[in-house]
Amino acid sequence: MSNSVWQSLRFVRILHMVFSYATPLTAFAVVASNAYGCSKPMVALAVPILGICSVVFMYCESALRAKAEEADKQDARLWRQQSEQRAAALDERTSQREIVGEKKDRFLEALRGVPPAKIAVVYAETDSEAAKFAQQIADTLRLVKWDVDEPRGLPKKELRGIVGLVVKVRDQHNKPPWVAPLCKAFGEMEFPMAVGWHGNSVAAIYVGTKPPQE
Repeated sequence: MSNSVWQSLRFVRILHMVFSYATPLTAFAVVASNAYGCSKPMVALAVPILGICSVVFMYCESALRAKAEEADKQDARLWRQQSEQRAAALDERTSQREIVGEKKDRFLEALRGVPPAKIAVVYAETDSEAAKFAQQIADTLRLVKWDVDEPRGLPKKELRGIVGLVVKVRDQHNKPPWVAPLCKAFGEMEFPMAVGWHGNSVAAIYVGTKPPQE
């Protein structure tokens, strides 16, 4: 927007300059013609017309300059907003899920009194953020005596596009009693966990890609 306004301003400025120079030159020509006795009424009439045009274009130039400056300010605000949005999006992409501080305390408290279970933790082997989060999950579950092997990386296709956390058990119609408390514990940390099933005898926590809201 500002480019078109500045182009209009340059055009009006040129016209203003033309009429500003033409007005005194025309007036001088009128004076000279009167002095030599060869005055021409049409030339004399041109002086006030040129003067009026000069004043009009002066005001137009002033108005366009103000509009161009405001357009520059709007462009600057828009560019700043877009930069902030890009920075926020970058922070969102690069931030990591962590089980630390109060989140960790709430997680452990939610699992207090829940009988320990044996469970596996898996993640997409190409996702470094998920790998670190999976390790934290395993380490934290061990603090409440759960039997957890070292997290395993799986080919991405085996996770079938999982986003966030999913706990998978063997029988979808007969879930172990610890499933609900485990989901609640992760919910206490604002990490929603879905429940699914697979054919393996050992339940597993699938750590998928990081959801946008986490």
